[in-house]
Amino acid sequence: MGGVHSQDMPWNGMGKSLSVTLPPLGVVAFKRRP
Repeated sequence: MGGVHSQDMPWNGMGKSLSVTLPPLGVVAFKRRP
């Protein structure tokens, strides 16, 4: 049920990208660290 996979592929000005798989109606929130 769900999962996370990161890659060294630049995306949107960042050095890495993250793919998140969520179950139906699932919600996840991220907070950027300074």
